[in-house]
Amino acid sequence: MFTPLHDEPPIFDPFKVFDESNFGDHLHPTFENVLKFDQNECTRRLVCQLATRKQRLNQNESTILKLIKMKSNQKDNHARQVFEEAANVGYKSKDPKKCQEVFKKCRFTDKQMQRVIRVF
Repeated sequence: MFTPLHDEPPIFDPFKVFDESNFGDHLHPTFENVLKFDQNECTRRLVCQLATRKQRLNQNESTILKLIKMKSNQKDNHARQVFEEAANVGYKSKDPKKCQEVFKKCRFTDKQMQRVIRVF
């Protein structure tokens, strides 16, 4: 029987993040819940990459960045700050490769990252 040498962190599964069982009656996930499922930093990398874009963002992409910029009194301020920092890497560098470098735990290719955004 195969025994792994170490526990692999859970892979970000957007369907799991948005599963109603994680949020009860709340269909809108908090930054805290998204961060909890972002062990491989793929959501942070996605946010970073969106912030590097020079061309126009589609509605979903734009909404993600707007939500991160919004100030809130909710308890997820620390988690929101994590995503703000990811966006700032993208805004400052304007280079998707910098996002790959900073969030290297995420093993998705750029093309796969674009597919992830379609889930949102």
